Amino acid sequence: MYYLAFVTDGSRNATSTDISVYDQFVNDQADLNTDLNTISWKALGSTRGATDVDAIDHLGIGAFPVFLLDGTTLIADDGADLWDGDLDAALGIDQYGMLAQGGLRTNVWTGTAADGKAYSGGTLGSPFPDNPVVGDLTLSDSRWLVAGSSPPGGSLRVYAFSEKLTMPGAVIPEPSSLAIWAGLGLALLVSRRRRSRRR
Repeated sequence: MYYLAFVTDGSRNATSTDISVYDQFVNDQADLNTDLNTISWKALGSTRGATDVDAIDHLGIGAFPVFLLDGTTLIADDGADLWDGDLDAALGIDQYGMLAQGGLRTNVWTGTAADGKAYSGGTLGSPFPDNPVVGDLTLSDSRWLVAGSSPPGGSLRVYAFSEKLTMPGAVIPEPSSLAIWAGLGLALLVSRRRRSRRR
């Protein structure tokens, strides 16, 4: 079992305090890659207001590894490793499996402290003068989550994490490049879980 993660190629504002708005966004972004569109995705984000959500609880990453979509890059050994302030690699691969372009687009909405809980006064949807916290997709230290803040009306990327995926018959603890894509294909074919967000 394992999880996949990507950073959206597209961007949006952070004016909403409803986490389901960001979940919808990352699923819409995943739908742009037909290899991903039957997997359920959640946005990494913390909110206070319409819904009180801590990213650590919302994502629910358990005792299994998290990989980027390139199929070889491990970013965390498990949920505890994800929130220890030090990723194994930067979360800089988009939904197409491509290295996300840098420049002015390295900031990512999180609203989240390094421990996965809501950043006090800086959650998604925080009004002026408390702007939402942003991370940096090029970094793997705690700044992947907390690199500054930005006015909520701006347009930034969002991190996305998959539901727990299973490779039927797999006996290796961590998928290789070939195995992760084979497992992804099998998960698409045999997944019994349906996205609750589907229209």
